[in-house]
Amino acid sequence: MSLADIYASKGENSLAMKDYSTALLNFAQSVRHAPRNADYHYQYAESLYANATRAQEASQALALQLRETDEAHRFLAEIALRLKDWDTAEIESQRATVLKPENSHYYYLFAQSLQPQKKLKQAMEAMDTAIRYAQPPKDHYYSTKAWLHWGLKDYNSAIDAWETACRLAPQNPAYPAQISRAYKMLNNFSLAEDYALAALELKPRDGALQKELDELRKHLSTTHLNPVE
Repeated sequence: MSLADIYASKGENSLAMKDYSTALLNFAQSVRHAPRNADYHYQYAESLYANATRAQEASQALALQLRETDEAHRFLAEIALRLKDWDTAEIESQRATVLKPENSHYYYLFAQSLQPQKKLKQAMEAMDTAIRYAQPPKDHYYSTKAWLHWGLKDYNSAIDAWETACRLAPQNPAYPAQISRAYKMLNNFSLAEDYALAALELKPRDGALQKELDELRKHLSTTHLNPVE
């Protein structure tokens, strides 16, 4: 392990303990010993940013090494997302998209910054662009789009997006589980049951999924016993 790696490891431990000042000192040393390593500059910027939300200094720390690059803005967007600084995440991810407009991940970060701000339509546009540029297609992009539809109470469109996610990642039980919940919102309890069962088949020991399935079946049995006239 190099000296730079040792300092970086110490910095990571300090960050984990929220000792931001010590983390800053350690990452500064890792940068000094490995000035061409972009990851160390990222960690240094993160410790700067976390130390006192010093976004401008973090930006300068990255720009000093990486200049005005899309990677620098991506790093800052990821830092801001981790710290739930949505405004900064929005600005930095959008700058990354301008500098490299065909990078799908940057639009995904942009959407991630917009979603908690309830800018759902803008986030949807960003995800549509991310999906268009993604090669190969990414299931979590479609899941993110589904959650945006959910936030807009467009449950049918959410189902369509999660169906695509299911096709891309057929072993992920989260997608049929969410489709089940969307059908429940549409009062289609029969299809909700089908998808809840599909999710449980993928994760048979999940108590929460089993409880949801049991509740759906209880509702269906009650409805059959007491049909609406």
